Amino acid sequence: MEDKIKVFIFDYDETLYYNVDWTFFLNRNYQFLINHLKTLNLNDNQIENLLKKHDCFNQPGKLSVAPILIEVEGSCKAWVEFNEKQPPDLARLHNSIAVPNSELAKFAKNGKCYIVSNSRKHDIIATMKYLGIDRSLFQKIYSNDFSNIADTSKSKYFKGIMNLNNASPDQVLVIGDSFTHDILPAQKLGMKTYQCQNGFTYEDVMKDLIFKDKDIER
Repeated sequence: MEDKIKVFIFDYDETLYYNVDWTFFLNRNYQFLINHLKTLNLNDNQIENLLKKHDCFNQPGKLSVAPILIEVEGSCKAWVEFNEKQPPDLARLHNSIAVPNSELAKFAKNGKCYIVSNSRKHDIIATMKYLGIDRSLFQKIYSNDFSNIADTSKSKYFKGIMNLNNASPDQVLVIGDSFTHDILPAQKLGMKTYQCQNGFTYEDVMKDLIFKDKDIER
């Protein structure tokens, strides 16, 4: 099993580290949207109806800013500019736990490791330094930057990394916490997957792959 995997692709947030307090980050984004919509001359009732339409009124955790701005003004430029000015939110990490470098090194020993994330690259680098995650274990960090595009599919990065390493889909393993953003696009490409919650070990992942392969053989 281990010899078959040539490439390991990791999500970042809630994958390489977990137990994150997103409260400030989510509230900041929600307040930005409210303030920006007011500059577009939408009144309180119109804003409330718009957010209810997107099922996020008074629910910052369910908010997706870019699609709303694209609907209202045909662009998410203001959202991009706002995010570019924001410093990394390290306060959210006060109780966070990172996957140990000793575990990540086991993946790096057996294949090439990459990070593909929807977060901004400078946020990733800052939080890796804060949490002590060893960047040298990864070949490259790919940032989809959720603030810059409405389409946050990682498929193009998955395919690019696979081709870069002359790997077949079943030689690529994608590890992430999100079924929508990590697992589903990888499965559609025929890649192997591992959905994590509250961290993982190398042994956890390999046992899961062996179990899945035996299940397929049945």
